[in-house]
Amino acid sequence: MKKISLLMVIGTLLIMSLGVGISYSMWNVTATQGQPNVITTGCFSVSLTPSSSGSLSLTNQYPMIDDKGTKLQAFTFTISNTCSVKASYTVYLNALSTSTMDGGAVKVQWNDGNYQLYSAYPVGQSVGTGGTYKDSRKMATGTLNSKDSSDSTVTYSLRLWIDNGQGNDIATKSFYTQVVVDAVNA
Repeated sequence: MKKISLLMVIGTLLIMSLGVGISYSMWNVTATQGQPNVITTGCFSVSLTPSSSGSLSLTNQYPMIDDKGTKLQAFTFTISNTCSVKASYTVYLNALSTSTMDGGAVKVQWNDGNYQLYSAYPVGQSVGTGGTYKDSRKMATGTLNSKDSSDSTVTYSLRLWIDNGQGNDIATKSFYTQVVVDAVNA
């Protein structure tokens, strides 16, 4: 008798489950979108153009006073937004691993403004291509509007010289740097 009751309970539950499943499938409707969703982006490109030669080359340099250093030839370059998307940028001055001179021995004048030791600028991140970086310093940040607006370009200048406080041990050393612009759409 117990067996028959148990089978009846199981049978009843099975029939109820089957009824609920069939009812659900009869009243459940699934619809699918006919056309795909599309996302497109505009052009995004930023260029760095040196004004004269591709680099700043200071040979046979010696420690000098700041008044002389600020009169040295500057490396001037322009950053341009060449597309229709607004761009935020950061400019880094990276010391290459081939440098044998410490950044604390080199003065930097950025954009004809104040000057200070390379090592006094905020630490940056080593970004860019080509070469391994020994050190990176953040020089500037900004935003460039689309290529058709008047503020789609910015020009910077850079001067480097050996600080006057350095001794004779600096004589055979070199300081190699690279300007790197890191840009993202804004």
